[in-house]
Amino acid sequence: MDKERIKVVRDPKAIIIGIEKNRRDILKLLRFNDLTVSQIAEILGKDESTIYRHIKKLEEVGLVDAVGERKRYHIPEKIYGRSSNLYIYAMDEKAPEKEMKIKQEYKKKMIDNLVVQLKKLNYKLENEEKLSKLLLEFFSLIHKDWNKKLENKNLDLEMYRKLYTINLILKAEKDKRIRDIIREIAGSIE
Repeated sequence: MDKERIKVVRDPKAIIIGIEKNRRDILKLLRFNDLTVSQIAEILGKDESTIYRHIKKLEEVGLVDAVGERKRYHIPEKIYGRSSNLYIYAMDEKAPEKEMKIKQEYKKKMIDNLVVQLKKLNYKLENEEKLSKLLLEFFSLIHKDWNKKLENKNLDLEMYRKLYTINLILKAEKDKRIRDIIREIAGSIE
C-alpha cells in the first residue's frame, strides 16, 4: 500500500485519537519502521494488549494500516505502518467545543515543549509565559489557511518545508501583527 506523503486530518475524532500521548509515541516509532504490536510493546515497555487497543483506534481513523504479516512462534502477526509520512491536524473551527478544547490543550503542550527545547539549546528566555502566548498566536496566524492549501497535494517533506518557509515569509511581509510578534519573540530570546 502506498503511503501518502502528507495527510491533512480534519476529522475531530481522528485528531483526538492521534494526539493522545501513547498513540503519538506509536506514530513516532512507525515514522521510521513498520512494526508489529509485540515490537512496539517491547520498545515502549507497554503491555501488548494496551498497544493493540491503541493500534486499533489509530487504524479505525486511518492513521495506521496493516502493511504486512510475519510469523511469531508460528502465529501470524500483523505489521503496521503509518498511512502518511506527515500528519497535519487541522480541525475545522466549527468543530464541537469539547474537541476544540482538546486541540487547544494539545497546541499548548506543543508550545510548552518548544519552549523547553529552546532552553535545551541554551537560549535565554526573558518571560516564558509571555513567550508561550506569543508563539501560540504566531503559529495560529501562520497556519491560518495554510492547511487548506495542502489538501490533496502529494508533496515530499523537503518540498513541504520549503513551501512552509515561503508561506511564513509572505505572511510576515504582508501581516503587520505577525511582524510585531516576530519582533517581540526575538526581543524575549537571547
